[in-house]
Amino acid sequence: MQQRPLLGLFLNPWGATARAVELRDDTLRATAGHPASVPLSELSSAPVVRRGLLSSTVVFPNTAGHRFMVRGVGHSKADAFSSTVSAAWTRYNIGLLEKDALRINGLLSAIGELRNPTHYPSACLLMPMLAKAKILDTTLLSKLRPEAIGTDQTRRIEPISAFAKAPKRFRAQAIARFVETELMHWHDFFDSVESNPLTPEQRLAIVVDEDA
Repeated sequence: MQQRPLLGLFLNPWGATARAVELRDDTLRATAGHPASVPLSELSSAPVVRRGLLSSTVVFPNTAGHRFMVRGVGHSKADAFSSTVSAAWTRYNIGLLEKDALRINGLLSAIGELRNPTHYPSACLLMPMLAKAKILDTTLLSKLRPEAIGTDQTRRIEPISAFAKAPKRFRAQAIARFVETELMHWHDFFDSVESNPLTPEQRLAIVVDEDA
């Protein structure tokens, strides 16, 4: 995609913005005063087409905040190229998600078990899971764009990022659920195991399996 020559001279006489851009190997390669490239991974959203009276401006929002656009483009060419880049950007983000599906599904399953834990969620058990969640969130999930992967996928992976950012809250809630369930399950036993029913402190000491 490139700007119309005459409009380019009028709208972009000094080459402050790109005169042409092409999509090659998941990278936008632009020609301005100096060639530049922006990987699809750095796009913060799909391209934006701003229609004018005689031509359109195509803006490529990116995470680095650089001014990356092409002015003076024919309307049909601007729309077509924008659609091509949007589709490629979506495929790229979904591809990253699918590539790490095994790790993502494993963490989602482990985090889901915290809602109804069958074992006491001690710190030593959760630390390895937290380390994996933080790595995945930093290297992949935080870079995926909801507009690209869709609402359903965004909601599906959200628990991993939430757990990575607030593990203490997840663990506290899991402990509360586990303790409540165990105390109810063993209630009759705790009432009769000794000559007198066990005190609340004794019951708690039995069901809690903390590291210390």
